[in-house]
Amino acid sequence: MIPKRSIKRLGLLVVCAFLLTDYLGAQKLIDSISTYYYSAERDSIYCLKHAYEYNDAGQLFSYSVFRWDTDRQRWEGGSFECEECNWNPGRYEYGYDLNGNQIASYAFEWWGFEIGWSVKSRTENDFDDYGNKVSSTGSWWDQTKQKWLLSSAQEFGYNESGRITSHVYYFRDSANTTWIPREQIQFSYDDDGRIIRQITDDWNTDLRNWVHVVREEWLYDSNGLIYVNSRWSKADTAYSWKEVTRRKTIKEFDSQGNLVLITDMDMVSGNRWSLVKEEERAYNASGQIILSVIRRGLGTLSEEFRTEWEYSQDGRLILEIKTGQMARFPGPLSIKSKYKVFRSFDEEGDFEKEIWYNWDYETQSYVFTSTDFYYYHPVTSGIPETASDNLVVYPNPTNGAVYFNGLAKPAEVKIYSIQGVLLRSFNHVEISVDLSDLPSGMYLMHVTEDYHSLLRTTLVKE
Repeated sequence: MIPKRSIKRLGLLVVCAFLLTDYLGAQKLIDSISTYYYSAERDSIYCLKHAYEYNDAGQLFSYSVFRWDTDRQRWEGGSFECEECNWNPGRYEYGYDLNGNQIASYAFEWWGFEIGWSVKSRTENDFDDYGNKVSSTGSWWDQTKQKWLLSSAQEFGYNESGRITSHVYYFRDSANTTWIPREQIQFSYDDDGRIIRQITDDWNTDLRNWVHVVREEWLYDSNGLIYVNSRWSKADTAYSWKEVTRRKTIKEFDSQGNLVLITDMDMVSGNRWSLVKEEERAYNASGQIILSVIRRGLGTLSEEFRTEWEYSQDGRLILEIKTGQMARFPGPLSIKSKYKVFRSFDEEGDFEKEIWYNWDYETQSYVFTSTDFYYYHPVTSGIPETASDNLVVYPNPTNGAVYFNGLAKPAEVKIYSIQGVLLRSFNHVEISVDLSDLPSGMYLMHVTEDYHSLLRTTLVKE
């Protein structure tokens, strides 16, 4: 049951209730998130709602976005059109197999309050016995013909360690009768499981064959990591790889082993290294990070992000303050703006409240824009929870590999999106898992050993 709460401002009473369930062996679930926006033009508060529904197994069944219509005083579907993406679905529905793999997803658009949601597209996935996605097919619903029309397909290959080795894209021809290759990506790894090469090819319809486009390489040595980007180009009569970008990343640690500085440098004319990015970190006496400053530029750097953390006397995270260019969803486009957000946490380390400020270039100051309230209720997952003080997961944040120290037996590791969608599943994990193919962002990791949940943690992929 959603608790009833209200906020009154200038005579307008609005209540937003969001259902969000985190079914990953948690001791509590997010019951609702209430977001209140301040509009200077209307001098009032209006709301946007993200609604989540779950099946009996605790898996995400649907996700919907709603907008509060202040004139009609009712919720309207949040799908919308945009030039860059043609349309943006406001609702998704998901299906799973018995192993928890997401085998289907449907996207819906809003056709007005009288009609409601109408299905627009679907994606169907196949998985192997290890939980690796091996194929995916996309279709569009033809309203006139009242049938599904195939539009795209993907195939994935893996090595014996479960690391992705190939990713092939296809599209359907205009007659919707034939699959045509579009792009393939091939991945290579060293003996330590680190990615060392990624080659992207495009399909040449005249040659009826794949042709090289981009090659990305990662070189590891004692001085740091070097990333090389090359393009397949023609010089005179022969094609060869031409280097476009060479970037060196160097990490520095303090005497306690804390990562205090990450430096990125690009190779420029004359084989000189020029500073383009750095992240500076600071820690308290307990080894907890208290400051991260990211600067970018060419030679001369300027601050892009600043994040500060505050802890209680017993070491519990209580406040995070982040400033920089961030995308504030929902909206027609994920346009980044200069924000400052204050995130507070409850006694169990979960989000309690977020207060957002937007930068006003006219007044050169931050202006309050919205507040998110998080509410929880107790829950049990059906999976026994056991504390594991000996289990250590590192590094976090990670740029690919995640290592485990303290596993007594091979474990099962599952990676979920923040919305609770299962993205990766690894079996018989003893030392590490590779997340290089996941985009940068925040994920949830669940580690299980002999049917006992050892760890549920938030993982950041850089």
